[in-house]
Amino acid sequence: MTTYRQRLKQTFGYLFSGLSFDTVYYSRRNLHYGYVILSFHKIVTEPYFRPQMTLARDVFAGLLDYLHSRYEILSLEQLAEHDVDTPHDAIKIVLTFDDGYRDNYTNAYPELKIRRLPATIFLSTGYIGSQRILWWDLIDGIVRNYTSFSLADRAIIDAFIFNLLKVQRAEIRPVNNLTNVLVNKIKTISTHDRTIIEEQVLPLYHSIKNTHGNRLMLDWSEVVEMSGDMINFGGHTVNHPNLDDISTATLEYELMQCKQAIENKIARPVTTFAYPSGRHSATMYPLLHKHGYRLACTTNSGLYQPSKENIYCIPRIDITTQSVSVDGVNFSPALWNYQLFKNIQ
Repeated sequence: MTTYRQRLKQTFGYLFSGLSFDTVYYSRRNLHYGYVILSFHKIVTEPYFRPQMTLARDVFAGLLDYLHSRYEILSLEQLAEHDVDTPHDAIKIVLTFDDGYRDNYTNAYPELKIRRLPATIFLSTGYIGSQRILWWDLIDGIVRNYTSFSLADRAIIDAFIFNLLKVQRAEIRPVNNLTNVLVNKIKTISTHDRTIIEEQVLPLYHSIKNTHGNRLMLDWSEVVEMSGDMINFGGHTVNHPNLDDISTATLEYELMQCKQAIENKIARPVTTFAYPSGRHSATMYPLLHKHGYRLACTTNSGLYQPSKENIYCIPRIDITTQSVSVDGVNFSPALWNYQLFKNIQ
């Protein structure tokens, strides 16, 4: 159902629909060049418990058609090599995906391939081609299948919920709120404690068959196939830690091993990086340069202007079904205009 807020956004977007948005924006801001780097996580055909990470495949296809007809779409690697100080009179678009979900191959890649559009997928290599899954998916799988576990296993799960995470029982009423409560709690704990939870809970997850149905993450054969067809790959660490919560030695390991793992598989240099959950600091920039990364993307929203932003602190605009579709099925140019205007002020 369309919400009142969505209607307001759509109406606002329509104010620009009859005009050239680029012309209006550039004339008002006196800008001569800019790059909009879009970020995606999951391109889906079925509901997912974190809608803030998903874009419906049909909406994605509509977005690509719209962008392809109006903008030049570069790869992130082209941006690193591009003469970015050369003025141009229109926004240029870059497409990126974080984490390495398998639906990037099954749902996003076919839409990109048929339109011959480049994109970059940032891989957390410890999850690619392995039985590991990202911690929020692990929590969701455990919660949804709680009643399938033995009493002994439930005791382990209860211990980390109520003792380690200190969740209050009042917080999980109604019980269908439990997954979101746990995800929000785990965001606040240290990488060390998060690792302990994964080590304890992952074996329980794998003891329940078909917890999530099909495989969630890419495997290396899919990465290799896409790498030869306009899809580039960047680093997103090995273990998806909070980079501002680990030692310098561990940070260097995450940067170096991730890059080497991808390069060994695709036989091409990896020069781009995205910070897991966007968490970073300027002290990381020299280490990225040291290990051969030429640029890095954040989760900060905005237009990338090379004269203003550091190459290791590139902003992006996150795109979800909710942000560019009114009905969850069709792409809305008006909502796109709204998102663009809102995020590049």
